[in-house]
Amino acid sequence: MNPNTNLGYLFAIYIITWAGFFAYMFLVSRRQRDLEREIRQLRQLVEQKTKPAGNP
Repeated sequence: MNPNTNLGYLFAIYIITWAGFFAYMFLVSRRQRDLEREIRQLRQLVEQKTKPAGNP
């Protein structure tokens, strides 16, 4: 069995692994951005609810 015949498979797995890692990091960063936006909206809502009615 020639070791060079397995280099193609090794390279393919290497590329697939890194692509999966970057896809995962992209999804995590997008979810984090969505959560930060939601937290910002909730804070604004709480500020509006706790603000006295007479103050603009």
